[in-house]
Amino acid sequence: MYKYAPNVNIIHCPADIRINYPATDVRCCFDTYSGMSWLNAPADFPTNYLKKRGQLLTPAMRFLYAEGDDLRGSNIGSWGFRGGTAANYFTDSTWWDSPAAFHAKNSATWSFADGHAELHRWQNGATIAFALDQTPQKDGVTVPTYSAANLSKDDLAWVGMRYPSPPNP
Repeated sequence: MYKYAPNVNIIHCPADIRINYPATDVRCCFDTYSGMSWLNAPADFPTNYLKKRGQLLTPAMRFLYAEGDDLRGSNIGSWGFRGGTAANYFTDSTWWDSPAAFHAKNSATWSFADGHAELHRWQNGATIAFALDQTPQKDGVTVPTYSAANLSKDDLAWVGMRYPSPPNP
């Protein structure tokens, strides 16, 4: 993207504190934003990822980038969100990667496929605790410490309805 936006600061939010960790700390990170997993096709995903812009049925309602707080170093790969169904408004989803809460009133920034961005305030204390935790192991396949974050149905529904994936193009 550098040839289109030649300024490295566009990938770092000034409110992201991870840049202040020593470079030897796994939590040290410069980039704040990660692309959506189903759009980036990481190696651990099935091959039915979304490949073409036309596959996004409602671009104004589908994320491209999330402001994440991945503590494994530089927002490894993509930002992921798992499971869930539209029939349940994605309240049956689970967090895979942590959202951020860098801004006033525990909010995070999201960019959408139509080019707009939104600041979203988290509604549930479990989501906020998950986002604010600075434990490097909080992201990944299992997050036993923050299983309670899965009870944040309002936040899960907000993200799930906007997260692009084959069941939610």
